Amino acid sequence: MTPDARAELDEWQCGVRAVAGDPEGWERQTTFRITQARTRPMADLGEEYAAFVYWMRRLAASPTNVSPDVLSAFVAELGRLASNLGQPARMDDVETALREAIAAQSAVGGPVSGLYLALASYLGTRAFETRERSRAIAAAVASAEPGTDDWGRAMIAKCEYEVSISRYTTAVRTAHDLRAWLGRGLDPHFECGALTHEATALFTSFQDLAEAERLLRRAVTFAPAATDDVRVARWIATAFHYLGRIAEVRGRDEECLRYYVRGQKYQELCPEEIEASAFLHLRLSEPLANAHLYELASDHLRQAERLAQVGANRSSAAVQVEVGYAVLTAKQGRLAEAQRRGREALRHCRRIKFRRGELLCLGFLFTIQVKRRHYLRSALTLLRIVPTLLTGELRHNSILKLRGGIPVLFRLAFRRLARRGSQGESPPGVSEPVGCPCPQHARPR
Repeated sequence: MTPDARAELDEWQCGVRAVAGDPEGWERQTTFRITQARTRPMADLGEEYAAFVYWMRRLAASPTNVSPDVLSAFVAELGRLASNLGQPARMDDVETALREAIAAQSAVGGPVSGLYLALASYLGTRAFETRERSRAIAAAVASAEPGTDDWGRAMIAKCEYEVSISRYTTAVRTAHDLRAWLGRGLDPHFECGALTHEATALFTSFQDLAEAERLLRRAVTFAPAATDDVRVARWIATAFHYLGRIAEVRGRDEECLRYYVRGQKYQELCPEEIEASAFLHLRLSEPLANAHLYELASDHLRQAERLAQVGANRSSAAVQVEVGYAVLTAKQGRLAEAQRRGREALRHCRRIKFRRGELLCLGFLFTIQVKRRHYLRSALTLLRIVPTLLTGELRHNSILKLRGGIPVLFRLAFRRLARRGSQGESPPGVSEPVGCPCPQHARPR
Protein backbone atom coordinates (compact mmCIF):
# COMPACT_ATOMS: atom_id res chain seq x y z
CA MET A 1 0.00 0.00 0.00
CA THR A 2 1.36 3.43 -0.93
CA PRO A 3 1.90 6.09 1.76
CA ASP A 4 -1.01 8.14 0.37
CA ALA A 5 -3.33 5.13 0.47
CA ARG A 6 -2.19 4.31 4.02
CA ALA A 7 -2.83 7.91 5.09
CA GLU A 8 -6.30 7.81 3.58
CA LEU A 9 -7.07 4.49 5.27
CA ASP A 10 -5.95 5.94 8.62
CA GLU A 11 -8.20 8.93 7.99
CA TRP A 12 -11.10 6.61 7.25
CA GLN A 13 -10.51 4.63 10.43
CA CYS A 14 -10.73 7.88 12.36
CA GLY A 15 -13.92 8.66 10.43
CA VAL A 16 -15.44 5.34 11.43
CA ARG A 17 -14.83 6.11 15.08
CA ALA A 18 -16.30 9.57 14.58
CA VAL A 19 -19.59 8.26 13.15
CA ALA A 20 -19.99 5.41 15.61
CA GLY A 21 -23.51 5.60 16.96
CA ASP A 22 -24.50 8.18 14.31
CA PRO A 23 -26.86 6.58 11.74
CA GLU A 24 -26.78 9.62 9.48
CA GLY A 25 -22.99 9.55 9.55
CA TRP A 26 -22.88 5.89 8.47
CA GLU A 27 -25.32 6.60 5.65
CA ARG A 28 -23.42 9.69 4.54
CA GLN A 29 -20.00 8.03 4.53
CA THR A 30 -21.29 4.94 2.71
CA THR A 31 -23.06 7.04 0.07
CA PHE A 32 -19.86 9.03 -0.44
CA ARG A 33 -17.95 5.81 -1.17
CA ILE A 34 -20.62 4.67 -3.64
CA THR A 35 -20.30 7.96 -5.53
CA GLN A 36 -16.51 7.62 -5.59
CA ALA A 37 -16.71 4.11 -7.02
CA ARG A 38 -19.10 5.18 -9.76
CA THR A 39 -17.31 8.34 -10.86
CA ARG A 40 -13.56 7.84 -10.44
CA PRO A 41 -11.20 5.97 -12.80
CA MET A 42 -10.28 2.46 -11.76
CA ALA A 43 -6.59 3.40 -11.57
CA ASP A 44 -7.39 5.95 -8.85
CA LEU A 45 -9.71 3.57 -7.02
CA GLY A 46 -6.95 0.97 -6.83
CA GLU A 47 -5.11 3.20 -4.38
CA GLU A 48 -8.21 3.44 -2.19
CA TYR A 49 -9.34 -0.17 -2.42
CA ALA A 50 -8.15 -0.92 1.11
CA ALA A 51 -10.41 1.84 2.44
CA PHE A 52 -13.41 0.34 0.63
CA VAL A 53 -12.66 -3.08 2.11
CA TYR A 54 -12.17 -1.64 5.60
CA TRP A 55 -15.49 0.22 5.42
CA MET A 56 -17.25 -2.95 4.26
CA ARG A 57 -15.90 -4.85 7.23
CA ARG A 58 -17.29 -2.22 9.57
CA LEU A 59 -20.65 -2.36 7.79
CA ALA A 60 -20.58 -6.14 8.02
CA ALA A 61 -20.34 -5.87 11.79
CA SER A 62 -23.52 -3.73 11.88
CA PRO A 63 -25.35 -4.06 8.55
CA THR A 64 -28.48 -2.32 9.83
CA ASN A 65 -26.56 0.95 10.38
CA VAL A 66 -27.47 1.92 6.81
CA SER A 67 -30.61 1.51 4.74
CA PRO A 68 -31.03 -1.64 2.62
CA ASP A 69 -30.75 0.34 -0.63
CA VAL A 70 -27.48 1.96 0.42
CA LEU A 71 -26.02 -1.33 1.70
CA SER A 72 -26.92 -3.19 -1.49
CA ALA A 73 -25.54 -0.37 -3.66
CA PHE A 74 -22.26 -0.35 -1.72
CA VAL A 75 -21.85 -4.12 -1.94
CA ALA A 76 -22.63 -4.02 -5.67
CA GLU A 77 -19.88 -1.43 -6.18
CA LEU A 78 -17.49 -3.44 -4.01
CA GLY A 79 -18.26 -6.48 -6.14
CA ARG A 80 -17.44 -4.49 -9.28
CA LEU A 81 -14.16 -3.33 -7.73
CA ALA A 82 -13.33 -6.91 -6.74
CA SER A 83 -13.94 -8.15 -10.29
CA ASN A 84 -11.56 -5.46 -11.58
CA LEU A 85 -8.94 -5.24 -8.84
CA GLY A 86 -8.97 -8.65 -7.18
CA GLN A 87 -10.95 -10.47 -4.53
CA PRO A 88 -10.12 -9.11 -1.04
CA ALA A 89 -8.82 -11.60 1.48
CA ARG A 90 -11.04 -12.76 4.35
CA MET A 91 -14.23 -11.17 3.08
CA ASP A 92 -16.68 -13.94 3.93
CA ASP A 93 -18.28 -11.48 6.34
CA VAL A 94 -19.78 -9.65 3.34
CA GLU A 95 -22.06 -12.59 2.64
CA THR A 96 -22.88 -12.88 6.34
CA ALA A 97 -23.71 -9.16 6.55
CA LEU A 98 -26.02 -9.33 3.54
CA ARG A 99 -27.85 -12.35 4.87
CA GLU A 100 -28.25 -10.64 8.24
CA ALA A 101 -29.61 -7.53 6.52
CA ILE A 102 -32.01 -9.66 4.47
CA ALA A 103 -33.26 -11.39 7.61
CA ALA A 104 -33.69 -8.06 9.43
CA GLN A 105 -35.58 -6.51 6.52
CA SER A 106 -37.75 -9.57 6.04
CA ALA A 107 -38.72 -9.49 9.72
CA VAL A 108 -40.20 -6.00 9.34
CA GLY A 109 -41.57 -6.52 5.83
CA GLY A 110 -38.96 -4.29 4.20
CA PRO A 111 -37.59 -4.55 0.63
CA VAL A 112 -34.95 -7.24 0.10
CA SER A 113 -34.70 -7.66 -3.68
CA GLY A 114 -31.76 -5.26 -3.98
CA LEU A 115 -29.95 -7.03 -1.16
CA TYR A 116 -30.38 -10.37 -2.90
CA LEU A 117 -28.99 -8.88 -6.13
CA ALA A 118 -26.01 -7.49 -4.22
CA LEU A 119 -25.46 -10.93 -2.74
CA ALA A 120 -25.59 -12.53 -6.19
CA SER A 121 -23.17 -9.94 -7.53
CA TYR A 122 -20.74 -10.54 -4.70
CA LEU A 123 -20.97 -14.34 -5.00
CA GLY A 124 -20.13 -13.91 -8.67
CA THR A 125 -16.72 -12.48 -7.77
CA ARG A 126 -15.83 -15.77 -6.07
CA ALA A 127 -17.32 -18.30 -8.50
CA PHE A 128 -19.09 -17.65 -11.77
CA GLU A 129 -21.82 -20.31 -11.71
CA THR A 130 -22.97 -21.63 -8.34
CA ARG A 131 -26.20 -22.88 -6.84
CA GLU A 132 -26.04 -20.12 -4.19
CA ARG A 133 -25.78 -17.40 -6.83
CA SER A 134 -28.69 -18.84 -8.80
CA ARG A 135 -30.79 -18.96 -5.62
CA ALA A 136 -29.95 -15.35 -4.77
CA ILE A 137 -31.09 -14.12 -8.19
CA ALA A 138 -34.26 -16.22 -8.02
CA ALA A 139 -34.97 -14.78 -4.55
CA ALA A 140 -34.45 -11.24 -5.88
CA VAL A 141 -37.14 -11.84 -8.50
CA ALA A 142 -39.52 -13.61 -6.12
CA SER A 143 -39.26 -10.94 -3.42
CA ALA A 144 -40.07 -8.02 -5.73
CA GLU A 145 -43.53 -7.01 -6.88
CA PRO A 146 -43.93 -7.59 -10.63
CA GLY A 147 -43.89 -4.37 -12.62
CA THR A 148 -41.77 -2.43 -10.11
CA ASP A 149 -38.23 -1.15 -10.69
CA ASP A 150 -36.86 -3.70 -8.22
CA TRP A 151 -38.53 -6.50 -10.15
CA GLY A 152 -37.29 -5.13 -13.48
CA ARG A 153 -33.70 -4.97 -12.21
CA ALA A 154 -33.96 -8.51 -10.86
CA MET A 155 -35.38 -9.84 -14.12
CA ILE A 156 -32.59 -8.19 -16.12
CA ALA A 157 -30.01 -9.71 -13.77
CA LYS A 158 -31.68 -13.11 -14.18
CA CYS A 159 -31.68 -12.86 -17.96
CA GLU A 160 -28.04 -11.75 -18.07
CA TYR A 161 -26.98 -14.57 -15.77
CA GLU A 162 -28.88 -17.15 -17.83
CA VAL A 163 -27.07 -16.02 -20.96
CA SER A 164 -23.70 -16.19 -19.19
CA ILE A 165 -24.27 -19.82 -18.11
CA SER A 166 -25.57 -20.84 -21.57
CA ARG A 167 -29.26 -21.20 -20.61
CA TYR A 168 -30.27 -19.43 -23.80
CA THR A 169 -33.87 -20.61 -24.13
CA THR A 170 -34.58 -19.70 -20.50
CA ALA A 171 -32.99 -16.28 -21.04
CA VAL A 172 -35.26 -15.59 -24.01
CA ARG A 173 -38.27 -16.61 -21.93
CA THR A 174 -37.19 -14.30 -19.09
CA ALA A 175 -36.86 -11.40 -21.53
CA HIS A 176 -40.36 -12.09 -22.87
CA ASP A 177 -41.78 -12.21 -19.34
CA LEU A 178 -40.21 -8.84 -18.60
CA ARG A 179 -41.46 -7.21 -21.77
CA ALA A 180 -44.99 -8.48 -21.02
CA TRP A 181 -45.15 -5.90 -18.21
CA LEU A 182 -44.40 -2.94 -20.46
CA GLY A 183 -47.38 -0.62 -20.45
CA ARG A 184 -48.49 -2.04 -17.09
CA GLY A 185 -46.43 0.27 -14.86
CA LEU A 186 -42.94 -0.98 -15.68
CA ASP A 187 -40.38 1.69 -16.59
CA PRO A 188 -40.28 1.62 -20.44
CA HIS A 189 -36.47 1.81 -20.36
CA PHE A 190 -36.40 -1.81 -19.23
CA GLU A 191 -37.45 -2.74 -22.76
CA CYS A 192 -33.95 -1.73 -23.89
CA GLY A 193 -32.36 -4.17 -21.45
CA ALA A 194 -34.76 -6.97 -22.31
CA LEU A 195 -34.21 -6.53 -26.06
CA THR A 196 -30.43 -6.44 -25.61
CA HIS A 197 -30.18 -9.56 -23.49
CA GLU A 198 -32.64 -11.55 -25.58
CA ALA A 199 -30.62 -10.67 -28.67
CA THR A 200 -27.42 -11.64 -26.87
CA ALA A 201 -28.90 -15.07 -26.13
CA LEU A 202 -29.93 -15.54 -29.76
CA PHE A 203 -26.52 -14.48 -31.05
CA THR A 204 -24.41 -16.36 -28.51
CA SER A 205 -26.23 -19.60 -29.30
CA PHE A 206 -26.21 -18.78 -33.06
CA GLN A 207 -29.92 -19.65 -33.08
CA ASP A 208 -31.26 -16.69 -35.06
CA LEU A 209 -28.87 -13.95 -36.13
CA ALA A 210 -31.52 -12.09 -38.14
CA GLU A 211 -33.85 -11.86 -35.13
CA ALA A 212 -30.94 -10.91 -32.87
CA GLU A 213 -30.03 -8.06 -35.21
CA ARG A 214 -33.64 -6.89 -35.38
CA LEU A 215 -33.91 -6.77 -31.58
CA LEU A 216 -30.57 -4.95 -31.23
CA ARG A 217 -31.61 -2.31 -33.75
CA ARG A 218 -34.73 -1.72 -31.66
CA ALA A 219 -32.62 -1.54 -28.49
CA VAL A 220 -30.32 1.19 -29.80
CA THR A 221 -33.28 3.47 -30.50
CA PHE A 222 -33.22 4.08 -26.72
CA ALA A 223 -29.82 5.79 -27.10
CA PRO A 224 -31.13 9.34 -26.30
CA ALA A 225 -32.00 8.15 -22.77
CA ALA A 226 -28.46 6.90 -22.10
CA THR A 227 -27.08 10.26 -20.94
CA ASP A 228 -29.54 10.35 -18.02
CA ASP A 229 -29.74 6.65 -17.15
CA VAL A 230 -26.56 4.61 -16.65
CA ARG A 231 -28.56 1.39 -17.00
CA VAL A 232 -29.59 2.37 -20.51
CA ALA A 233 -26.02 3.42 -21.33
CA ARG A 234 -24.74 -0.03 -20.37
CA TRP A 235 -27.45 -1.78 -22.39
CA ILE A 236 -26.79 0.43 -25.43
CA ALA A 237 -23.06 -0.26 -25.18
CA THR A 238 -23.79 -4.00 -25.13
CA ALA A 239 -26.24 -3.71 -28.03
CA PHE A 240 -23.69 -1.97 -30.25
CA HIS A 241 -21.09 -4.55 -29.24
CA TYR A 242 -23.28 -7.40 -30.49
CA LEU A 243 -24.30 -5.52 -33.61
CA GLY A 244 -20.58 -5.43 -34.30
CA ARG A 245 -20.27 -9.16 -33.67
CA ILE A 246 -23.11 -9.85 -36.11
CA ALA A 247 -21.55 -7.56 -38.71
CA GLU A 248 -18.29 -9.51 -38.38
CA VAL A 249 -20.05 -12.85 -38.87
CA ARG A 250 -21.52 -11.41 -42.07
CA GLY A 251 -18.18 -10.08 -43.26
CA ARG A 252 -19.01 -6.36 -42.98
CA ASP A 253 -15.85 -5.14 -41.28
CA GLU A 254 -16.25 -1.37 -41.67
CA GLU A 255 -19.72 -1.59 -40.21
CA CYS A 256 -18.38 -3.82 -37.44
CA LEU A 257 -15.72 -1.25 -36.56
CA ARG A 258 -18.24 1.57 -36.39
CA TYR A 259 -20.48 -0.39 -34.06
CA TYR A 260 -17.64 -1.15 -31.64
CA VAL A 261 -16.63 2.49 -31.44
CA ARG A 262 -20.23 3.58 -30.91
CA GLY A 263 -20.44 1.06 -28.11
CA GLN A 264 -17.33 2.55 -26.53
CA LYS A 265 -19.00 5.97 -26.44
CA TYR A 266 -21.82 4.59 -24.28
CA GLN A 267 -19.56 2.38 -22.18
CA GLU A 268 -17.67 5.53 -21.17
CA LEU A 269 -20.91 6.84 -19.60
CA CYS A 270 -20.84 3.89 -17.17
CA PRO A 271 -18.59 3.22 -14.17
CA GLU A 272 -15.30 1.92 -15.50
CA GLU A 273 -14.95 -1.83 -16.03
CA ILE A 274 -11.49 -3.09 -16.94
CA GLU A 275 -12.73 -6.30 -18.52
CA ALA A 276 -15.21 -4.41 -20.74
CA SER A 277 -12.34 -2.20 -21.95
CA ALA A 278 -10.22 -5.27 -22.64
CA PHE A 279 -12.98 -6.78 -24.78
CA LEU A 280 -13.42 -3.50 -26.66
CA HIS A 281 -9.76 -3.47 -27.74
CA LEU A 282 -9.94 -7.18 -28.57
CA ARG A 283 -12.98 -6.67 -30.79
CA LEU A 284 -11.46 -3.61 -32.49
CA SER A 285 -8.43 -5.70 -33.40
CA GLU A 286 -10.54 -8.20 -35.35
CA PRO A 287 -11.90 -5.99 -38.18
CA LEU A 288 -8.52 -4.24 -38.38
CA ALA A 289 -6.84 -7.62 -38.87
CA ASN A 290 -9.46 -8.55 -41.46
CA ALA A 291 -8.52 -5.35 -43.34
CA HIS A 292 -4.83 -6.38 -43.11
CA LEU A 293 -4.02 -3.40 -40.84
CA TYR A 294 -1.83 -5.68 -38.77
CA GLU A 295 0.11 -3.06 -36.80
CA LEU A 296 -3.09 -1.35 -35.68
CA ALA A 297 -4.62 -4.71 -34.80
CA SER A 298 -1.52 -5.58 -32.77
CA ASP A 299 -1.74 -2.27 -30.90
CA HIS A 300 -5.29 -3.04 -29.81
CA LEU A 301 -4.40 -6.62 -28.88
CA ARG A 302 -1.55 -5.40 -26.70
CA GLN A 303 -3.91 -3.01 -24.92
CA ALA A 304 -6.44 -5.82 -24.48
CA GLU A 305 -3.74 -8.09 -23.08
CA ARG A 306 -2.55 -5.43 -20.62
CA LEU A 307 -6.09 -4.80 -19.37
CA ALA A 308 -6.87 -8.52 -19.11
CA GLN A 309 -3.80 -8.97 -16.93
CA VAL A 310 -4.69 -6.01 -14.71
CA GLY A 311 -8.29 -7.11 -14.20
CA ALA A 312 -9.03 -9.77 -11.62
CA ASN A 313 -11.53 -11.66 -13.80
CA ARG A 314 -8.96 -12.98 -16.25
CA SER A 315 -10.61 -16.14 -17.42
CA SER A 316 -12.66 -15.20 -20.48
CA ALA A 317 -10.86 -12.01 -21.51
CA ALA A 318 -7.34 -13.45 -21.26
CA VAL A 319 -8.25 -16.58 -23.22
CA GLN A 320 -9.93 -14.65 -26.00
CA VAL A 321 -6.93 -12.32 -26.27
CA GLU A 322 -4.79 -15.44 -26.78
CA VAL A 323 -7.15 -16.51 -29.57
CA GLY A 324 -6.94 -13.00 -31.02
CA TYR A 325 -3.16 -13.28 -31.26
CA ALA A 326 -3.52 -16.71 -32.88
CA VAL A 327 -5.94 -15.35 -35.50
CA LEU A 328 -3.69 -12.38 -36.25
CA THR A 329 -0.69 -14.68 -36.63
CA ALA A 330 -2.65 -16.91 -39.01
CA LYS A 331 -3.75 -13.97 -41.15
CA GLN A 332 -0.09 -13.00 -41.48
CA GLY A 333 0.60 -16.45 -42.94
CA ARG A 334 2.40 -17.96 -39.94
CA LEU A 335 0.08 -20.96 -39.69
CA ALA A 336 2.34 -23.23 -37.62
CA GLU A 337 2.76 -20.53 -34.98
CA ALA A 338 -0.97 -19.79 -35.10
CA GLN A 339 -1.71 -23.47 -34.49
CA ARG A 340 0.66 -23.50 -31.51
CA ARG A 341 -1.03 -20.41 -30.05
CA GLY A 342 -4.44 -21.99 -30.60
CA ARG A 343 -3.40 -25.09 -28.69
CA GLU A 344 -2.11 -22.95 -25.81
CA ALA A 345 -5.42 -21.10 -25.68
CA LEU A 346 -7.27 -24.44 -25.70
CA ARG A 347 -5.23 -25.67 -22.73
CA HIS A 348 -5.97 -22.41 -20.90
CA CYS A 349 -9.71 -22.88 -21.53
CA ARG A 350 -9.59 -26.38 -20.10
CA ARG A 351 -7.71 -25.26 -16.99
CA ILE A 352 -10.42 -22.74 -16.13
CA LYS A 353 -13.32 -24.88 -17.48
CA PHE A 354 -14.33 -22.25 -20.06
CA ARG A 355 -16.36 -24.58 -22.29
CA ARG A 356 -17.49 -22.02 -24.82
CA GLY A 357 -13.87 -20.92 -25.16
CA GLU A 358 -12.94 -24.52 -25.91
CA LEU A 359 -15.42 -24.52 -28.78
CA LEU A 360 -13.93 -21.29 -30.15
CA CYS A 361 -10.43 -22.74 -29.95
CA LEU A 362 -11.43 -26.03 -31.55
CA GLY A 363 -13.19 -24.21 -34.37
CA PHE A 364 -10.06 -22.12 -34.93
CA LEU A 365 -7.77 -25.17 -34.87
CA PHE A 366 -10.06 -26.99 -37.31
CA THR A 367 -9.82 -24.17 -39.85
CA ILE A 368 -6.04 -23.93 -39.47
CA GLN A 369 -5.67 -27.68 -39.98
CA VAL A 370 -7.85 -27.57 -43.09
CA LYS A 371 -5.79 -24.68 -44.51
CA ARG A 372 -2.61 -26.67 -43.82
CA ARG A 373 -4.17 -29.77 -45.43
CA HIS A 374 -3.87 -31.73 -42.19
CA TYR A 375 -7.12 -33.54 -42.89
CA LEU A 376 -6.67 -36.36 -40.39
CA ARG A 377 -6.00 -33.87 -37.59
CA SER A 378 -8.97 -31.76 -38.63
CA ALA A 379 -11.21 -34.86 -38.49
CA LEU A 380 -9.93 -35.63 -34.98
CA THR A 381 -10.62 -32.03 -33.96
CA LEU A 382 -14.22 -32.41 -35.12
CA LEU A 383 -14.52 -35.50 -32.93
CA ARG A 384 -13.17 -33.53 -29.93
CA ILE A 385 -15.97 -31.02 -30.33
CA VAL A 386 -18.60 -33.59 -29.29
CA PRO A 387 -17.46 -34.11 -25.65
CA THR A 388 -16.89 -30.37 -25.35
CA LEU A 389 -20.50 -29.78 -26.36
CA LEU A 390 -21.74 -32.44 -23.96
CA THR A 391 -19.95 -30.90 -20.98
CA GLY A 392 -20.61 -27.30 -22.00
CA GLU A 393 -23.38 -25.91 -24.21
CA LEU A 394 -25.46 -29.10 -24.29
CA ARG A 395 -25.47 -29.32 -20.51
CA HIS A 396 -27.98 -26.46 -20.50
CA ASN A 397 -29.44 -26.80 -24.03
CA SER A 398 -30.68 -29.43 -26.43
CA ILE A 399 -28.82 -30.35 -29.59
CA LEU A 400 -31.87 -29.22 -31.61
CA LYS A 401 -31.51 -25.69 -30.21
CA LEU A 402 -27.81 -25.50 -31.08
CA ARG A 403 -27.75 -27.49 -34.31
CA GLY A 404 -27.03 -24.37 -36.38
CA GLY A 405 -24.31 -23.02 -34.14
CA ILE A 406 -21.35 -25.14 -35.24
CA PRO A 407 -21.59 -24.26 -38.97
CA VAL A 408 -21.79 -20.57 -38.08
CA LEU A 409 -18.84 -20.96 -35.70
CA PHE A 410 -16.70 -22.52 -38.44
CA ARG A 411 -17.87 -19.94 -40.99
CA LEU A 412 -16.82 -17.17 -38.63
CA ALA A 413 -13.45 -18.83 -38.05
CA PHE A 414 -12.78 -19.17 -41.81
CA ARG A 415 -13.75 -15.54 -42.43
CA ARG A 416 -11.42 -14.34 -39.70
CA LEU A 417 -8.51 -16.07 -41.42
CA ALA A 418 -8.88 -14.77 -44.96
CA ARG A 419 -10.97 -11.87 -46.11
CA ARG A 420 -11.44 -8.15 -46.29
CA GLY A 421 -14.74 -6.75 -45.15
CA SER A 422 -17.26 -4.51 -46.85
CA GLN A 423 -19.11 -1.48 -45.67
CA GLY A 424 -22.55 -2.05 -44.17
CA GLU A 425 -25.49 0.00 -43.01
CA SER A 426 -25.99 1.78 -39.72
CA PRO A 427 -29.07 1.39 -37.59
CA PRO A 428 -31.74 4.04 -38.11
CA GLY A 429 -31.67 7.10 -35.89
CA VAL A 430 -27.94 6.88 -35.11
CA SER A 431 -25.78 9.17 -37.23
CA GLU A 432 -22.95 10.48 -35.02
CA PRO A 433 -19.49 10.44 -36.63
CA VAL A 434 -17.54 7.33 -35.70
CA GLY A 435 -14.15 5.73 -36.24
CA CYS A 436 -11.56 3.56 -34.57
CA PRO A 437 -9.81 5.34 -31.66
CA CYS A 438 -6.33 4.88 -33.09
CA PRO A 439 -4.12 7.11 -35.29
CA GLN A 440 -5.21 5.41 -38.50
CA HIS A 441 -8.90 6.13 -37.92
CA ALA A 442 -8.64 9.36 -35.94
CA ARG A 443 -7.88 11.33 -39.10
CA PRO A 444 -10.77 13.44 -40.47
CA ARG A 445 -12.50 11.79 -43.38
